[in-house]
Parts: sequence; C-alpha cells; structure tokens
Amino acid sequence: MFALPLINRGDGEYHLAPAYDLINTSLHLRMPRIFALDKGLFKEGMHLSDTRTIERHDFEEFGRRIGLSERLVNRELDLFASCQPLAEQLISRSFLSEDLKHHYLQSYNYRRITLNSK
Repeated sequence: MFALPLINRGDGEYHLAPAYDLINTSLHLRMPRIFALDKGLFKEGMHLSDTRTIERHDFEEFGRRIGLSERLVNRELDLFASCQPLAEQLISRSFLSEDLKHHYLQSYNYRRITLNSK
C-alpha cells in the first residue's frame, strides 16, 4: 500500500520519513488494494477505477494540495520511482516465504512503475 508520512527536519521543508513503510501489509490482505484508506489520496475520495490506475500525477496533485513544493515532490517521487537494489536485496534476504518474496518484489516494482508513468 502507498503511504506518505512526512517529517519536518527543521529546514522549512517536509521530507518523506526514511522508514515510512517497512511492513508491506498488502501481502497479507485477502483483497489486495493500493491504498490503506478506502477513499484513496484525497479527502473527497477517488472513484474505485481511479484507485486501481494510480499514476504519478495523482501524487503530484496530492503534494500540491498539502502545500509541498513541486521541486520537493518531484525529487521524492523520482527517488521512490528509481530502482533501489538494496530494497531488492533486503526482500530476498528476508524471512518471508519464497512465494511472499516474489509477491513483495512484484508489488515493489508495480509501485515504482506507477510513479514513473506521467
């Protein structure tokens, strides 16, 4: 699931928390979904079809709505969209079953791809 906990490090800008989503709860859901919140990113909600086709522009809009600079949003999204070999190593070394490791990597890569779609 996507989650965006923000922290203020005192420099006047908000940053994503470095360990914001260490547990992939979507691996354990009977009906997997992208968002933990039923309404998606926005308080007025999103149509069910929107929450199944989430793309980078949705997160850019979310960042704009909560007052983050475009530069910051793009920097953070680019970071999360890029391949992180260490993340893949950690998943492969985890105590998850091979099946769950496979699903975790699929989930990780799917989310990276969605952040690359413009």
